Amino acid sequence: MLSVRVMENLKSRGFSIKPKGQPLSREEMMLAAGALAQLHGLSHRLELRSGKPLDETYDWIVSLSDVRAVADVITNKYQTNLKDFAAAFPDQADLVARLEKLRAPILTSEDPRIKVLCHSECWINNIMFKHAGDVPIDARLVDWQSPSYLPPSSDLAFLFVCNTGWDVFHNHRDAILAHYHHILQETLGPKESLGLQSYTLDQLKADFKADCRYGVFQRFLHLPVLPPDTDLKTPYLCKYFLIVREILLQKMASTAEIAIPQSTEDIAPSWVQQVLQKDLPGVTITDVSVKGNISEGEGFISDIIAFDAVGTRNGTSQRYSLVAKLTNFARPWSVMKQWSKDFQIRAETTEVKFYSKAVPELLSVAVQSAEQKSGDEDDENRPHAESLFLPKCYFAATDPSSMLSVRVMENLKAQGFSIKPKGQPLSREETMLTAGALAQLHGLSHRLELRSGVPLPEKYDWIMTHSDVSDVVDAVTYQYQTNLKVFAAAFPDQADLVARLEKLRPPLIGPEDPRVRVLCHSDCWINNIMLKRHRKKLS
Repeated sequence: MLSVRVMENLKSRGFSIKPKGQPLSREEMMLAAGALAQLHGLSHRLELRSGKPLDETYDWIVSLSDVRAVADVITNKYQTNLKDFAAAFPDQADLVARLEKLRAPILTSEDPRIKVLCHSECWINNIMFKHAGDVPIDARLVDWQSPSYLPPSSDLAFLFVCNTGWDVFHNHRDAILAHYHHILQETLGPKESLGLQSYTLDQLKADFKADCRYGVFQRFLHLPVLPPDTDLKTPYLCKYFLIVREILLQKMASTAEIAIPQSTEDIAPSWVQQVLQKDLPGVTITDVSVKGNISEGEGFISDIIAFDAVGTRNGTSQRYSLVAKLTNFARPWSVMKQWSKDFQIRAETTEVKFYSKAVPELLSVAVQSAEQKSGDEDDENRPHAESLFLPKCYFAATDPSSMLSVRVMENLKAQGFSIKPKGQPLSREETMLTAGALAQLHGLSHRLELRSGVPLPEKYDWIMTHSDVSDVVDAVTYQYQTNLKVFAAAFPDQADLVARLEKLRPPLIGPEDPRVRVLCHSDCWINNIMLKRHRKKLS
């Protein structure tokens, strides 16, 4: 039962480990983050070239099952350190209560984020630095006993929360993340067009903020709560206690100002008020009546919850009819099994980004009518500018750490809109209205592209692309052929037509297509179109 690793002696080359308890400086953090960027970039590049996930290529990587096997041990250690912290700081009961809610960060296989080879134990004992005088000039990551297949932000969260003092964490975090992102893209190289090559700095920051709780858990798990020398208590607070407060009390609140509901029980007056205040400043919500799930079918990963909110604004009573589309990425996917769950998760997160990112910018280039500008009507009846071709959305967000997302929108059913029964074709008038809605979407998206000077696929890297469609071409073809067989059996006298239909293939439009492109809905079948009638006439 022996093993050996023969390596170069980094100490003889001037590398050393910082004394335990000393936080890393800004310059040292830059070097350590750059080393992680090289690891993450090279591992992702290898995965793309091999065409095989790393956790399948290397079955020795620490896996989800490995972490679950020691979950009880990890939890007990965390709770022991937390008790020491609570005893040392009896005046911090609120903070301790928040820390008690943290759990071992076990990321599920359904996490939609890109994963890379992570070091997973980037605390100060596993980083060696080389200095020229007092200036750090190089860094090496050592002790590779827990490499894991995780989102890159998990390594960064560990690095920051376990190794920095207040000044670096609070004042230099963005610069270090930007440096990491630059080295990551440099490592990936210009020829890699998938995955992390399109991973923006804003996405990295969002993932990092979500994973900071992971870093807090690891800090309590791996580092002593108080140093042996009680004289060090004050500087210790500066590099430990204040960072924990920043993450749990301030940073987490600012990055997720509006929490994502875990269930219908979380759709409470205070939460609804927070959701509405951005668009309706001064609104006060006093009561919420949840009507329940109005979505149809089982096996989907989203529920559409209808609810009414009652309150006041500008001294006037108001009632808001709303829906919350709640998505749980961990829920089993049991419909349309030919579609992968990963593709469905991508579709759900794309919708969140459409409402939160694209819609505000599309509306910014819309020409509002005089009626929409007048503001003479009350909140409930005034037409929203956002209702040009889609429902008004008050809030849309995804929390990668909890694997949940939410979209809060006006309830179109309460306004008289409805979906036609499945199987009924659209009439001439209904098709006119639908084509007009598409024209608004297409026109506004093209107008936005012209004004910004940036092609929409570059501006919105979450838009479904040629490669996304290529990934599901087999599922599309299978579904098409299955339906065609049903058609052929139902109409045996249409053999000539069936023969022609058999020659059709999925319409993969490549980048060389010279036609002008716009933002398209791409799924305009009858279930995704709501029509409103006034006295049996369409309006």
